[in-house]
Amino acid sequence: MKTTRIQMRGTCSICNKFHAVTDGVNVATHGYTVEWNTFNDACSGSNAPHYGHENAPAHILTVVAGLERYLLELPARIESAKSYAIEICADKTVHSYTKSVAKRQLAGLERQLSHGVPALIIALEERAANWKPMQLVKIDLEVEVQEAKDLRLAEKAKKDEVKRQAEIAKVERQAKAEVNANKRYDALIAHNYLQLFYKGEVVKSWDASYEDDRSQMDAIHKAQREHYEALDVKPDTYHWMLMGGSLYTEVRTKPDGKGRKLLSSKI
Repeated sequence: MKTTRIQMRGTCSICNKFHAVTDGVNVATHGYTVEWNTFNDACSGSNAPHYGHENAPAHILTVVAGLERYLLELPARIESAKSYAIEICADKTVHSYTKSVAKRQLAGLERQLSHGVPALIIALEERAANWKPMQLVKIDLEVEVQEAKDLRLAEKAKKDEVKRQAEIAKVERQAKAEVNANKRYDALIAHNYLQLFYKGEVVKSWDASYEDDRSQMDAIHKAQREHYEALDVKPDTYHWMLMGGSLYTEVRTKPDGKGRKLLSSKI
């Protein structure tokens, strides 16, 4: 047997959001936070007629009247907050966080006075003036719960598919990178042309192929070391010459410095 739970819902006359109506007239408590097992700052439309009820305009105007009184009180509140902020900001014993909170509270009150509360009053007056009767909406909670569950599952499946496609793309990129790396490696150790440079001038040229990159680097280092040892005047140590870039070797696909440069030992 199918379980059915029906909930009647309507629009809050103040915040204009869709909420449960507990007794056919009044909107359930909403818009609150819970601290120390206590509801704080509930919407003014809580436990009041929903917007479609004939008593909604009167409630809206009651809230407007309260906002107008609050608007008159705001200048005094701002002056008090300003005095407090000036006082604690001048006190070097007060923590900086406490000072920042005081400044934010003052700024919030100033925003309420400049546009926040006046704009809300105008919006609520328009809601009261444009009121028209509306019927409550019957919601099957079991269906709603199932629809929400289906939506979550669909979103999860979508995210999983995106993740799977990303993994596939990653594997493909890695495979492609490995193929390209192997090609570059094979090209590097194939029969190529090498030139040894000292202070920008070619001092030795040779061509060769090698079994692997290690044997190639050994040959390069040997040629560089031999040239360094043959210098009559050594301007610096061998390693400083390498670091300074005055002694280095290039590997190219063609002789005489032509062709594609495959490697440079210049630091």
